[in-house]
Amino acid sequence: MVKHLSCGLSGLTMIALTGVFFATAPTPAGAQDSLEEVIVTARKREESLLEVPVSITVMNRDLIKDAAILSQEDLFQMTPGLTYDDGNNFGDRNAGAPGIRGIQSLEIASTRQKATSFLDGMPMNGQAGSLQFVDVGRIEVFRGPQSAAFGRATFAGAINYVSRDPTKEFEGYVNANYSDQDREQYQGGISGPIGDKVGYTLDANYENVRGNSDWVSTDGVDLGQNKTEYISGKLKFNPTKNIEAELRYMHLETEDGNGASHFIIDPSCMNYNYTDQQGRPQSYMKGEFDCNTSLPNGGIQRNHDTAATFDPNDPNYLLALSYAVLDPEVTLERDRIQGSISFDIGDSLLQVNAYHSEDEAQRWQDADRSDTALLVNMGMVGMNSNTMADPNSIEENYIEARWVSPDDQKLRWVVGASYYDYDFLTNIYAQYAGIVLGLEDDLGTINPLQIFSEDASNLGIFANLTYAVNDQMTLSFEGRYQIDDIDNVNSRTGDSFNNKTTSFQPRLAINYLINDNVSVYGQFSIGNNPAGVNVNFTNPEAISSIAIANTGNAFGPAVITYDHETFLNFEEEELTNFEVGVKATLADGRVNLAAALYFMEWEDMVQPYNLNWTGDWNDNGMGGTLYPPPFTMSRSFINQGTAEFFGLEGEIMWQATDKFSLRGTFAIQEAEYTDFCSIWAVDTLNLPPDRLASTGEAVSDCVIVDGNTPVRQPKLSFSVSPAYRVPLADSGWDLATRLDWRRSGSNYLDDYNLMKLPNTDIVNLSMTVQNDRLAFRLYANNLLDESVPSAVGYGTDWNQAINGSVDNLYIVPRRPKEIGVRIQVDF
Repeated sequence: MVKHLSCGLSGLTMIALTGVFFATAPTPAGAQDSLEEVIVTARKREESLLEVPVSITVMNRDLIKDAAILSQEDLFQMTPGLTYDDGNNFGDRNAGAPGIRGIQSLEIASTRQKATSFLDGMPMNGQAGSLQFVDVGRIEVFRGPQSAAFGRATFAGAINYVSRDPTKEFEGYVNANYSDQDREQYQGGISGPIGDKVGYTLDANYENVRGNSDWVSTDGVDLGQNKTEYISGKLKFNPTKNIEAELRYMHLETEDGNGASHFIIDPSCMNYNYTDQQGRPQSYMKGEFDCNTSLPNGGIQRNHDTAATFDPNDPNYLLALSYAVLDPEVTLERDRIQGSISFDIGDSLLQVNAYHSEDEAQRWQDADRSDTALLVNMGMVGMNSNTMADPNSIEENYIEARWVSPDDQKLRWVVGASYYDYDFLTNIYAQYAGIVLGLEDDLGTINPLQIFSEDASNLGIFANLTYAVNDQMTLSFEGRYQIDDIDNVNSRTGDSFNNKTTSFQPRLAINYLINDNVSVYGQFSIGNNPAGVNVNFTNPEAISSIAIANTGNAFGPAVITYDHETFLNFEEEELTNFEVGVKATLADGRVNLAAALYFMEWEDMVQPYNLNWTGDWNDNGMGGTLYPPPFTMSRSFINQGTAEFFGLEGEIMWQATDKFSLRGTFAIQEAEYTDFCSIWAVDTLNLPPDRLASTGEAVSDCVIVDGNTPVRQPKLSFSVSPAYRVPLADSGWDLATRLDWRRSGSNYLDDYNLMKLPNTDIVNLSMTVQNDRLAFRLYANNLLDESVPSAVGYGTDWNQAINGSVDNLYIVPRRPKEIGVRIQVDF
């Protein structure tokens, strides 16, 4: 018969992944004296995790439910070594960015992330912030470079969402969730057999979270709410004893309100004041963020209707209207169909996986965070307006074939090949309303301000060898050779660039069983992320404005030393990882624990920066500008330098008694830039540069910050989760209580290491009364009402200075304390 297969990321190529952590299971419904043995399929065989050198944490369906994991942020806070940027200063799910061991992208574009999410072992290029848990059987988290096993975009690690399997008999569930944050959630699912050879699952989720009732803009638009509609179905076939197949379909629609970000009320908290190289006063915060985060009086400042102050007969009315935000929300629609088929060929196994996915997404918002009336001067819109729309589309196709040897041999192997292609396009507009309303005949062609375009294919060939030296020691080698072929196209000019690179990613591992309960391991691995092109530097306005900014003119001197070709291309980035660890099951099976020590070097770091080259040269002498703001800046991916990371991670699950259990995690990390030059310090703070750019060099005018700590990297994070469960006499009901305390340590918000976000503590508490069929849960999320912002940014506060630049800090507020009840019925 076909061996038991999970189509997880722990796929056939995972023969030799070296591990960090045990998977941990929650206390099951009945009393138990010891933890259940954790079984994983990381090598496409059911094996005890103790014996597998896999860098993995596993959370099963029960733990996801018991720990009230409702979002990606909840998941990451419960997992050692993981961080989640809640919106990269946007505050919506489409902008969320995962980070593993401090390796995190500062960009929201899903093609430039450092870690990839997988669905049943197959990659997903679209945004992961809205992935659902309703149909998940378990979640597998892999840390460190995974390129040797899974290819591109698993630079820092990978997260696999494994769908639940059909049950042998008909089963179903429905639940409802309500809270004081106007949360309405309804979920349901059924599962069972269709005859002897087919099983099915069907799951659905509807959720609408209004959130904080005070998150309303000054012009009456609700901000920060989430709405989700999701349905998925899965068929599992066993047509013969030698064949097993799965087919799965998912449809997702989300509507998020624009984030509730706002400037702080009192900018006097910005206590780092200085005069820049041009004699202008500047302000920024030095030290730990400690500002008044109260909402502005009268609402969160926005002016979505930019034409509201113009008479329809005003000749500037249509121009003002073209900048309006007609639909202030963030949307995503995703359709995905995927499948796998496995064949027993003698004692070996052949598996083929494939999927097709289409995403359509959009964010449309008033991004200047002010409600000042739109300024129009000489037919040009003033700098106080920054509306932005970013219609985005992704189409993906993937196929992979793997051949796996029998699992009872001293030398075991996997060989395979994969082909993956995707088309990604995001055009960013300021005047998107002009396109939607058909105003181009009146205003002329409306071009995108920024273009992110990738038409990419990836061909990978991989092999994996695992040799059992004896009953205690195994040696593993795996490698992947891949070809990335990427076309970047400027949709305005038609300019096209091809970037074709080849690479080889190895992984070497050793695993040693000291006894039946303790193992140690070591590994060396390398990961990479592909190169690319910043096509915005081929826009005619960018070329001509950069040329003047580089030389100066009668209105002002030169302000930059780079030209339009300096940042046109960026190179591959590489991550090298050395790691040792220990895993153990102790105290007669009551304790599972693991720890890992690692060192990583991140070379040719690729991060996005908003390069800005405006200055006095851009004054036309008549109160206007030669080039409006959109053409004196560009969102650019740049090879910034090198950083080193040294860390210790650990996880423990202790079943103290049949009633009490304790789960804990921790991550300690020291990280520093070792060859890094800060563009931000010059571009944002106007500090004098230590290094100047010249054509062909991958640095801008920048300040050397070697020895500083990378941004958004806490030195200490941990979670502590005690749980207690006791029968209620002989009633057949149990009472269960659970506390989750999750701390994310303080971390710098800039590479110059001026401002730090303080420690963030999230405490969740729940109490559940349940029997075999019913469960009533009362919960409190963010019980202590932690108010440290999710994100902090820096920009011009036009509400304070309509006629001049006044810089201020803005925040993305954290969701407040939420008290709710959840009811579930199983049948």
